[in-house]
Amino acid sequence: LLPESQCGFRRHRGTTDVILATRQLKKNCQEMRTHIYTTFLELMKAFDTVNRGGLWKDMQKFGCPERFTPMVRQLHDLFIYLEFIFGKHRQGTDGMMARVTDSGTVT
Repeated sequence: LLPESQCGFRRHRGTTDVILATRQLKKNCQEMRTHIYTTFLELMKAFDTVNRGGLWKDMQKFGCPERFTPMVRQLHDLFIYLEFIFGKHRQGTDGMMARVTDSGTVT
């Protein structure tokens, strides 16, 4: 079974479900006057093809908060490490959840 976070890869679920849920979350955050930051990653393909140096620069260029970029970098490093451990097919990473601590560290 795949976790709820894998909506695009579950039967009767798709990316439109995630978009709807994200919009609702954004609306709730606006009503509560709090910030929300989201990142959508296609883990099976994205890390092999993205120019990482350009990605970090673009994140800053488009106004991502300074502490957000290191979090995404840590997620990237975590999945590269898991790929090394589990092999080319990234076995064992399906459903992997990462937690961001108050200090911004990804665990």
